[in-house]
Amino acid sequence: MNKKVLLVDNSNVCLEIEQELLRKLPVKVFTAENGRQALDLVRKLRPDLVYMGLDLAGMDGAACCSAIKEDPSLSGTQVVMMAPMVEQDIAACRAAGCDAFLAKPIDRRQFIAVGRSLLELDNRREERIPCRATVICRSESSVFYGTIEDIGKKGMFVGSQSEVKIGERLTLKFMLPVSGAENFETGAQVIWINGGRMRRKGELPAGFGVVFDDLGREAADQIAEFIARSILWQQLPSEW
Repeated sequence: MNKKVLLVDNSNVCLEIEQELLRKLPVKVFTAENGRQALDLVRKLRPDLVYMGLDLAGMDGAACCSAIKEDPSLSGTQVVMMAPMVEQDIAACRAAGCDAFLAKPIDRRQFIAVGRSLLELDNRREERIPCRATVICRSESSVFYGTIEDIGKKGMFVGSQSEVKIGERLTLKFMLPVSGAENFETGAQVIWINGGRMRRKGELPAGFGVVFDDLGREAADQIAEFIARSILWQQLPSEW
């Protein structure tokens, strides 16, 4: 049975674009134009995932997300909040308890990638490969170390006990665990957190998922080669 996704936005144009982005995924899509309508549909439909804009008439997105998360019967509903990269708006989304954050205007690849990740859909376009390597993370206020737990062409999961926030931008410096690899540095945005009350994947340690912002061509090529070789190695007969 297809999973259910609810799209909530005050713009019909945005809803149409989002529906088109999800068209090829095995999901059934519903829409709402305001927070009250969205909350009623969540109670009625029990969707697996909600994409919700912050700026909604009447009950805004943060208030609707809070209402979902504070209701024991609905709190397991995964909510992706979408808002401009304004600190006040990002803070409101975080406080509401959302599972992930996307900046508006939305990046289409990130929109799809976050949905596939939260819905745990098989994503052959974005292979994720286990990758044990150290990554140096720099935020506006601190520098800390983490471990790369898995990596794809568009992002990675970083194991870390350091506190980060959904929507926060980081600079990452890392080296792939292969001979001849170089140090790479890229911008990244935290889109989901695996820890505390936001822990969603028990097989992963505490940490956070990021999407790359400005991964250079050389780094992208080396990551793609690392993924291809890892997949090939996994497919070799066990007696090799």
